[in-house]
Amino acid sequence: MHAYLDIHTHHATINPLVEAVVCLEPSQFMKGVGADCCSLSVGHHPWRVGPQSGAELATMAQILQDKRVVAVGEIGLDKLCEADFLQQQELFKAQLRMAACVQKPVIVHCVKAWDELLSILSLIDNLPPVVVHGFRGKPQLAHQLVCHGAYLSFGAHFNAQTLADLPVGSFFLETDDDKDADIANLYSQVAELKGVSVEVLKSAIRKLWDDLNAQCNII
Repeated sequence: MHAYLDIHTHHATINPLVEAVVCLEPSQFMKGVGADCCSLSVGHHPWRVGPQSGAELATMAQILQDKRVVAVGEIGLDKLCEADFLQQQELFKAQLRMAACVQKPVIVHCVKAWDELLSILSLIDNLPPVVVHGFRGKPQLAHQLVCHGAYLSFGAHFNAQTLADLPVGSFFLETDDDKDADIANLYSQVAELKGVSVEVLKSAIRKLWDDLNAQCNII
């Protein structure tokens, strides 16, 4: 029996049936947050661009060498937040280059900046696999992202038509920052939508995660 893989969450779990990739800011990691977690993603969120960004970015190279850090993120672009958008783009590019150096998958946050996202991704050499988290968009946008090599992760507020159009084994599931979310319930909903068993869905998502990591190892 496979564990439920929660590809992106801000809350650690003690449930042995769930494997969670817990997302932290660099400052949280340095303070020891998540010390008991087996799988972490670490990145500087676009909402928090500011004077502290440079100092925290300087610690990223060290943090990304930690074996518990299995992904870089969440990082990205957000046109609806107050943070300067040009600074967001520069911080995003810097962290993508770090991800390329360490060859770990990237968890991306993107709001209303899809053209800029695709443009920046195309600039980075040896870019490891990119997962757009919390995707709620329509099938047309999903198709565009997938055609550019990105993977999608869905939370509780997914677009049913978008998920219906994607084959099992091509997407991830997550609980994000909802501490009351139940990853097992999300798997059940999506399994029903896709017409497969929960075990088939769990196995397919696990295989996709393993495949992404294998891609990183051979680039």
